[in-house]
Formats: sequence, C-alpha cells, structure tokens
Amino acid sequence: MSDKRMSIEEIFSVFPNRWVLIIDPEYHLGTAKVKSSIVTLSSESHDEFLEKSAGVKVNSAVEFTGDLASLEHDPIITSHLSLRYDKLH
Repeated sequence: MSDKRMSIEEIFSVFPNRWVLIIDPEYHLGTAKVKSSIVTLSSESHDEFLEKSAGVKVNSAVEFTGDLASLEHDPIITSHLSLRYDKLH
C-alpha cells in the first residue's frame, strides 16, 4: 500500500466498502476511536483479508469502511463490528 499517514475520514473515503488493516494507529485521546493511521492492506473480501493479514505482528487495527448492514450474512462479524461501532460513534 503506502506509508502515508491518513486521517480515518480519508481512509474511509479512499477505501470505500473494504476491510482495511491499519498500522501504527493514532487514537483520539482517551478513546478507542482511531484518529489516523497507515493502511497496509485492503480487500473487499473478508476471507481474503483474513488470509493476507494472518501473522501481522505490528501495532495494528482493522476497520470495515462499508455499511455494517451489508455484513448481516455473518452474525459473528456483524455483532462484533456493531458493538465497536456503537462505542465509537
């Protein structure tokens, strides 16, 4: 990908409807909400994303930049992201 640090808004804009692996996330003070980061991997496919991101051993986080309702086919993913989304927004 790139070594350019981007705001979370830029990440959502540049990588719409994708799973993104971000490294070296900077968080809003006192929260778990990502402020900015560096995108190291992105994929439309969750399975492909899991395969390619396996074994990452750096300070990282995962974001889904699409509509959470589109993930209803997978209740585990949906419930995890919905909980996270509720805490962050």
